[in-house]
Order: sequence, then structure tokens, then C-alpha cells
Amino acid sequence: MRVLTQNLWGVRDAWELRRKVIQQGLAELKPDVVSLQEAIKTPDVDSAADVLGKGFNVVFQSHPEPDGQTAAIASREKSVNPCSQRQVALSTRNLQPRTRQRRHRNQKGPPRPIETGRHRM
Repeated sequence: MRVLTQNLWGVRDAWELRRKVIQQGLAELKPDVVSLQEAIKTPDVDSAADVLGKGFNVVFQSHPEPDGQTAAIASREKSVNPCSQRQVALSTRNLQPRTRQRRHRNQKGPPRPIETGRHRM
């Protein structure tokens, strides 16, 4: 199984050039599973579909940013849902308590959850 991860960096700046390079890389590497960060999914734009083309089943982060920025996982397998909310919820339970919460220097009150790089699915 070939797995690829790619940060799309939204659709700003030289998006058309980046899109072509990423499409070429995907065609050459032929990954089975692709993880995309900073993909844009709005009613007008779907950067994951732009780079992946046909043949992938895509699941997006369920709580995207207001501008449509999101994370996506794509799989060539039709019967596979590459992630589920239950799996993500279970994986966060295994974090050590000291990494699950922190207090900022100037924060009053109880510690707040930290951003760990895991996207809420």
C-alpha cells in the first residue's frame, strides 16, 4: 500500500502551478491513500478533487475553517472509510494527561485543550 501526505497550502498564490505539479506527482507515485492538509472545500472550490481527479473516495474534516480550509483523507478503495469519528475519539483518549491540556503563562482558570496537530473529524 502506498500512502502519500501533501500540504496543498490552500489555493492562494501560485495555485495553478502547484496544482499541476501535485497532479503530476500523484500520477507518477500512484498512491492508494492520500492525506491532504490545507485543502479548500467550499461550494465553489474543491482543491482535493482538483488534484486527485477521479478514482478516489474522499472524506473531509467535519469542522472546516470558515474560509473552507480543511483536511482530507482519500482512498482508492470504495468500501473503505479511511477514518471514522469513533476512531479519532478513541485515539485522543490515549494521550498523556500532560499533553492533553496546558495553561498559558498568563491564563487564569483551568487548563484548556491544546492543538496537537490532530484534526477534529
